Amino acid sequence: MKIDLEKANGQLRRLVAEAAGGEEVILTDHDQPVARVVAEAPRTKDRRAALESFLKLAGTARSDSYDVSTDKYRHLADLGS
Repeated sequence: MKIDLEKANGQLRRLVAEAAGGEEVILTDHDQPVARVVAEAPRTKDRRAALESFLKLAGTARSDSYDVSTDKYRHLADLGS
C-alpha cells in the first residue's frame, strides 16, 4: 500500500496495524517513496523456538518421496544465541 505523507498524518496506528498484519506500507512525498513500514522480524527467541519445532517435526516426518533430513538445518539452531 502506498500513502502520501499528508494523508498518513494522523493514521499512524492504522498504518502500523496494516504493517503488523503483513502489509507493506510505503510512505510517499509528492509520489516519491521516502519510507517503508513493515512488520518487525520475530525476536531471536521466537525464531529459535520455531526452528526447534521444525527440527522436531522434520525428524519424525520421514518419507521416501522427499528429503527432510534435519542435518542440513541443525547448524541454524545455534544462530542468534
